[in-house]
Amino acid sequence: MGYRQGNERIGGRVPMGQVLSRIESLRSQLSKSEKKVAAIVLAQPNVIVQLSMAQIAEKAGVSEPTVLRFCRSLNLGGYQDLKMRLARELAQGANLYAHQVVSPEASFQMAPQLFDRVLSGLLRVRNALNVQQIQAVVDCLRQAERVFLVGLGEAAHLAQEGQMRWLQRGMNAVAVVDAQDQSRLSGWLKPGDAVLMLSTAKENTHLVRCLQAWQQQGVSLAAIGVDGSDLAECCPIYLKFVLEAGEGALFPSFSRLVLAILLDLVQFGLGVNPDLGRDQEGEPD
Repeated sequence: MGYRQGNERIGGRVPMGQVLSRIESLRSQLSKSEKKVAAIVLAQPNVIVQLSMAQIAEKAGVSEPTVLRFCRSLNLGGYQDLKMRLARELAQGANLYAHQVVSPEASFQMAPQLFDRVLSGLLRVRNALNVQQIQAVVDCLRQAERVFLVGLGEAAHLAQEGQMRWLQRGMNAVAVVDAQDQSRLSGWLKPGDAVLMLSTAKENTHLVRCLQAWQQQGVSLAAIGVDGSDLAECCPIYLKFVLEAGEGALFPSFSRLVLAILLDLVQFGLGVNPDLGRDQEGEPD
C-alpha cells in the first residue's frame, strides 16, 4: 500500500519483533513531522520505551497528535502499543545470546535473528551519523604530518589494521596499542601531529588521562567512539556512533564492525593516495 490519505494506515499489522524494520522501510512514506518521530525512535529505541508520549513529542520537536499519527501510520494501536512492541523487540535481541546452543541445527536457526539484528543496528548507526563530524576528522588528519592511531582491547586490532592500510597509501601513520606506550606518547609528539583514538567503550579512563597530556603538546586530537563516551566530553573532534541495548556486550562483533566501517569512511574521505596535506614533489624516494 502506498502513502496513506488522512488517517489511513500504511501496510498490514506489524509482526512482533519487526517494529524497527517496519519504521525504516516506511520512513519515506511518512509526513515530514512523522519522520522526526521516526528518527528519534530508530536512533534511541531503548530510551523511547521509558518516555511518555509528551516526552517523545518534546524530544522530536512535534506535537503529541503527531506522535499518535506516527503510531497509526505503522498500523499500531497507539503509543503504548509502540512502546510494548519496542520493549519486546529489544528484549529479543538481548536474549539472543542468553540461550545455550545445543546443536548445529539450533545455531543455524539463530542465524536469521542475528543477521536481522545486525542489519537493523547498522541502519540506525547510518541514520544517526553526522556528516560534519566525519568531515572534521578527515580535515584533522589531512592537515597532519604524522597520524598516531591509538586503541586498546578490541580497538587495538583496528588501529594496527589502519596503520597498515594507510602506510600502503602513502600516509605517515603509526599504531600505538600498548597502554604504557600510549602513556609515553607525549614525549614523541610534536606540533603538526594528530592522534586518532578508536574505542567501542563508554568508559575510557586511561585514554582520557592520556588525551589530557597530549593536549599539552599542541597536537590535533580526534576520536571515533560510541555515543555517550567519556572521550566525547573531552576530545575536540569526536565522531560518534549509537549502540542500542544488546549491541555492545552481547554483540561484541557489531561494535567492531561499526568502528571498522567508520574508519573506512575516514580513509575514503582522505582519498586514495593522500599525503595529509603535504606536497610530495621533491620528497626523496
